[in-house]
Amino acid sequence: MEIAMLKKLSLGTKMVGGFVIVAVLCAVVAVVGIQKLKQLDEADTMLYERMTVPLGQLTDISVSFQRVRVNLRDLGDAGNATERAKYAARIKELRDQIDKSATEVQKSLFTDEGRGLFKAFTDSRAVYGPIMDRIMEFENAGKGAEAKALMMGDGAKAAAVEMEAIDKLVDNKIANAKKTSDENTKLSNTGMTMMIVTASVCVLS
Repeated sequence: MEIAMLKKLSLGTKMVGGFVIVAVLCAVVAVVGIQKLKQLDEADTMLYERMTVPLGQLTDISVSFQRVRVNLRDLGDAGNATERAKYAARIKELRDQIDKSATEVQKSLFTDEGRGLFKAFTDSRAVYGPIMDRIMEFENAGKGAEAKALMMGDGAKAAAVEMEAIDKLVDNKIANAKKTSDENTKLSNTGMTMMIVTASVCVLS
């Protein structure tokens, strides 16, 4: 009975039915494509905002930190109060820059490991900062020997801890960026395969 009814369908009706099927399949291709493109866009945005930009900020922190140490050394070698004031002002400016970059880096953290590494960094700053302040106080009071002893002793140890904390943050960001990039590649390949398969079905239909 059903076979007989199918035979009675006109050629036009069959063609319309075929076109409808093809249209539906093409719509599926479009939907799949849009979904995958949206996922890729979100993944790329995360890669840029949560990893690429913070890596630049961490580089700024690292460079500024080294420049703080250089200026602290130069402050000790300054021959008069005017020069010492100049280096002290530069140190403050650099430390403020580190504060600003660190605030932005903190906003980008999205793993417990990253947050733990950032805490280690802030803890190290809480140790080294006061030591730097004492060194500058010694220098301004004409106590160069005490300043040098502090700088070469506890100051050097605290600076090394802070530098290591910065390096670990950088390494963590690089590792996360690599992982996200690999996941984005997999997502792209999966989306492409799905679209090719769906499009092939559409054409064969």
